[in-house]
Amino acid sequence: MKVEEIPICVDSRERLPFHFGPEVPTVVCCLPAGDYSSPGYELRVAIERKSLQDLTMCCGAERARFVRELERLSRYERAAIVVEA
Repeated sequence: MKVEEIPICVDSRERLPFHFGPEVPTVVCCLPAGDYSSPGYELRVAIERKSLQDLTMCCGAERARFVRELERLSRYERAAIVVEA
């Protein structure tokens, strides 16, 4: 049984997109929130990806920007922040 491939939307502003591997299709999208989603779910599901350095900045000098990101994510049915550290 073959599982249908579900592409991952990668935000067009993502500077260093995560490489999911050759078997995972990706499409570049302009997402209203987050860095990743799935086609058809862009207004319902969002994943925000942070490096440890970016998260540190979000808790300090960039806190106002991070609060705005969290406010946008709070309107989604499903949202997550993934910290790569």
